[in-house]
Amino acid sequence: MIHLQGFWKTKEIYLDGKALTPDKSFLLCKHSPDGFNWGYLGSGAGQLALALCQELYGDDVAREIYMKFKVDFIKDLPQDDFIIDLDVNKWFEKLKAETEK
Repeated sequence: MIHLQGFWKTKEIYLDGKALTPDKSFLLCKHSPDGFNWGYLGSGAGQLALALCQELYGDDVAREIYMKFKVDFIKDLPQDDFIIDLDVNKWFEKLKAETEK
């Protein structure tokens, strides 16, 4: 379970209370020079999904799964300030099981 908080006007994201910036994820792929966004399936949502997966699972796994993460979690976040707990562990285990088949 992760705790995620976002601030719409500033596009700030906090993962388990720690500020997350797009800088590290830019090294893997620069989807959105403007940084993070959410609540849709565009480039800012892709950058956020990549950054979150990178923090949670490392670079190699993040490259493989972040687009699915964007579809399953990021697109449905409200285009507003939010605080949410996401059960990404269960999601990740299910995803691993599906890919091992």
